[in-house]
Amino acid sequence: MQPYLLIEPHFLPSIQYMGLVLQSRKVIFDDIVRFRKQSYLNRAYIRGPEGPRPLIVPVQRGKTRLPVGKVNIDYRHRWVDAMCRTIRYNYSHSPFFLFYYDLVVRPLRARFAQLAMLNVALIQEMMRALRVEWQWSWRSAWDQLPPVDDRRYTIHPKARHHRPDPRFQPPAYYQLFSEDGTFYANLSVIDLLFNEGPEALTYLKAAYADPHRDQS
Repeated sequence: MQPYLLIEPHFLPSIQYMGLVLQSRKVIFDDIVRFRKQSYLNRAYIRGPEGPRPLIVPVQRGKTRLPVGKVNIDYRHRWVDAMCRTIRYNYSHSPFFLFYYDLVVRPLRARFAQLAMLNVALIQEMMRALRVEWQWSWRSAWDQLPPVDDRRYTIHPKARHHRPDPRFQPPAYYQLFSEDGTFYANLSVIDLLFNEGPEALTYLKAAYADPHRDQS
């Protein structure tokens, strides 16, 4: 039996992260693990004219030593409007922008109080865009965990914290601003969706070898 995926809920997750979710389709989001600064919990990377650029969700000060599920978003500044403008500026000319833009910004504008709730709402929208059925639950809802594939904090924006997975071999795909031939791998999955549309699902399957495929 394929184990559940145990992982912390990332913000607008990377292609590698979504590949893992797609493989398992049974996900336990760890809401009791401690929040870590400068992780993918509150940041994602998209492509701009000068290369990768971050999208960052501000969290309330003094709350970063809490469990992930207790970390609140800071709405004192108008970061949601700024982030939506950034996404529009960088992707409005992508082939599938109009198909997926509302799926991305709808959760952002919902003003979730807690970061984990926003992140899971965005992941739900991404899976809906991919048209994939899946199951998910919070770690706090389990008294005893089933067999899991524990990937907590293995995917990290800083190289010294990131644990490479040799099975993840993402091929190049079309990206905006790539006239010079540069390709940036493992950006947020929205980069893939805006540029590849329905082919994003095929790409995710190809980018991450399925360890269970040979057992079937």
